[in-house]
Amino acid sequence: MRKTGKDYHARCTCCGEFTAYIDGLCSRCKKRLYINGSPEFPKPTLSAEIAIARQRINEICDWRKAEGAFDEFMLSFASPSKSDSLRRLCWLHYVKLKSADREPVMRFFDALVQSYAVTIYEDNGGKFDNKRKQYQFCLGRSVVCPWNRRRQVGQRFYYNRRERANLQRRSKIMLQAFNKIFIGAGISRYLSNINNIIRSKK
Repeated sequence: MRKTGKDYHARCTCCGEFTAYIDGLCSRCKKRLYINGSPEFPKPTLSAEIAIARQRINEICDWRKAEGAFDEFMLSFASPSKSDSLRRLCWLHYVKLKSADREPVMRFFDALVQSYAVTIYEDNGGKFDNKRKQYQFCLGRSVVCPWNRRRQVGQRFYYNRRERANLQRRSKIMLQAFNKIFIGAGISRYLSNINNIIRSKK
């Protein structure tokens, strides 16, 4: 039987549609929240920002000196256990899943470039949903997931695609990644040093 407006207890706080979700979002807006970190603002593509970030990082610093410390952190943090979703996602991207070049789909350089690109986008006036902590969401996602499929899993590499997709669509995981990896693993501090070098040359 088709439901009417009387069957729902509230309207979606984003689009105004009737919804039965306790958190106040309809299914469409909820999906946008999972993918973008906000039901209203899409996450940026970062195409130009990633190119700028890569060039600056290669020109300004020897990032390989910090790569070893980050790799040690990630090997101790990542875990194949499904009891911790963030550690599981890190294990999939930093350890198990390999790209066509036989390197993991996520490496320290990828996390550095992608997170730096997010900050460049924000510095240039890019808009984020502050209410939903979308900026933190994007920074967290940038250090645990390839951005817009920048690096893809190599062909003939079989894995549970649904599990990976579900992990990548959980906004809480990305906010945890912001605290535990972007900040906890020292990436934020590394980016701060890069910005200080840039300012000193102006």
